[in-house]
Amino acid sequence: MKVQTITVGYLQENCYIFYEQEGNEKNKQPAIVIDPGDEGNRIDEYLIEKGLYIDKILLTHGHLDHIGGTAELIEKYNSKIYLHKGDHDLYQNAEAQANYFGLPHIEIYPISNLIEDGELIPFTEGHFQAIHTPGHTEGSTCYYHTTHQIVFTGDTIFKRSIGRTDLPGGDSTKIVPSIRNKLFQLEDQVVIYPGHMEPTTIGFEKKNNLYARLV
Repeated sequence: MKVQTITVGYLQENCYIFYEQEGNEKNKQPAIVIDPGDEGNRIDEYLIEKGLYIDKILLTHGHLDHIGGTAELIEKYNSKIYLHKGDHDLYQNAEAQANYFGLPHIEIYPISNLIEDGELIPFTEGHFQAIHTPGHTEGSTCYYHTTHQIVFTGDTIFKRSIGRTDLPGGDSTKIVPSIRNKLFQLEDQVVIYPGHMEPTTIGFEKKNNLYARLV
């Protein structure tokens, strides 16, 4: 199992490429891309280098810095896009988000699979479980791989911090309960891959994340 981080875009967002094994030009292997926020060409360069193709794109939420590179990759790989139904409108309003932040217009593609809390997303011989964690946005969702004990959390939780709730879709009353009642129910050794900054673990955040412990 390999998790490759490619930090992209103006907000230095972490795009992740998850795969079980490398392939080659004649025998490409499947990969999942989580939050291709920008610079689809750089993401694709890594896929080509490792002999991979995109099987699925998982979006943790609908903010522009997490979806901006999706169209460029879909045009080549025609893979399925997964997003929680609570962020569908936010995703569809990407142009309004771009105008709000003074950024160029981006293309978006229809969501293939609007998911719900607890849904299992198969990949090779395992699966990811969708954990709905509203707060940063209404549809914010973390993707937990039960076998490898890793979780991709988007902007719900960071090392010693939590996501903002003052952006479109945010709700300050929901984010801490999402973390404490859902993410903190995972085993301490589970590795957190956040949307920004470096990885951490569930156990470390239980002990050291003051934002999640205050309420």
